[in-house]
Amino acid sequence: MICILTPYLGRDGGLAAHVGAATDALRSAGHTVTAIGGRAEEGLTLPALALDEPTRGEVEDVARAVAELSPDVVHLHDVHHPLLVSQLRKLAPVVVSAHNYPGCASNYYYFRPGRECTRAHGPLCLFHMGRYGGCLHGRDPRPIPRSYRMTQIRLAGMREADATVAYSSAVLANLHRNGLTRSYLVPLFTTVVVDLGQPEPEPVVLFAGRVVAAKGLEVLVRAMAEVPARLVVCGDGWASDRVRRVARAVGVAERTEFLGWTGAGELGRRLATCTVAVVPSLWPEPFGLAGIEAMAHARPVIASNTGGVPDWLVHGQNGLLVPPGDPRALASAIRELLADPQRARDMGEAGRRLVQSRFSPEAHVRALDEVYAAARRRHAA
Repeated sequence: MICILTPYLGRDGGLAAHVGAATDALRSAGHTVTAIGGRAEEGLTLPALALDEPTRGEVEDVARAVAELSPDVVHLHDVHHPLLVSQLRKLAPVVVSAHNYPGCASNYYYFRPGRECTRAHGPLCLFHMGRYGGCLHGRDPRPIPRSYRMTQIRLAGMREADATVAYSSAVLANLHRNGLTRSYLVPLFTTVVVDLGQPEPEPVVLFAGRVVAAKGLEVLVRAMAEVPARLVVCGDGWASDRVRRVARAVGVAERTEFLGWTGAGELGRRLATCTVAVVPSLWPEPFGLAGIEAMAHARPVIASNTGGVPDWLVHGQNGLLVPPGDPRALASAIRELLADPQRARDMGEAGRRLVQSRFSPEAHVRALDEVYAAARRRHAA
């Protein structure tokens, strides 16, 4: 029996959606799974799981609830406190998933577009998060001390675990740099309902994701000034107003459609009818799930050559890689595919085959089974 612990269980949010999908995939493969959230729309709820620093009493409450389930493995998602991990290890092997860069106090893991961080967490992070290195990506230095301390706690908790999971080679490298050598690469998968419809007659460029600075939508909007196509934006976020102003300033507002947050069905329909999907991230995406969602619909992808993106995008085969933060290079790549529809279709089909073979629920579960077996061996030893 697998016990999954996470801060939030529900339909909203990337982490919650992943945990729900992974739980369903494990059950479909024949595993017995109990998922517990710090906040949950249904099922067992343990509020301490939503806390960064639970008290000893709260940790013991969680351990007692888990003990009643008699799990073979405990899998933690975004729950890292070392006191909790050590208590749970008395009951069963513990596996911890890294969904971002756990060894980065600013959580972004880059200094500027195209210059990723390659350091382990340490005192130099305080220097670089200040006014000198620029990796904080914010103007308010007050959160720095707490962010630094919480990163230390997070890494200490992960070192207590029997195994850690990374979902891309970029995150795996971050774990290794921070001494987390019992780490394993597990492929993500997409749960979008696939609709292999026909693209619209006019060229459509699609962006799907949060509208925040690090996702690079502003770069895409500026690139569209040089691209004869319509832009569809599936997503929302705090940078939406600024992006709309930029669209008006560069003259593309009339051919840009801001849909806001879209459900799985609507997103699938939009992916099925677009010409090309773009992932223009400035930060090193830990994976870039929007990319394989587009490829599942047989659409070519143009994405920033950073973070975990090269794990699923092979330049010239299923899409094109461009330097992050470069509107002209991005515009050139989009025009290149729009000018050669057959090449774009071939890339889309190559992407669809890659998703089916490497980024499926079955591949995800097979890899998790290997991690769980390794955790059991280490725990027994």
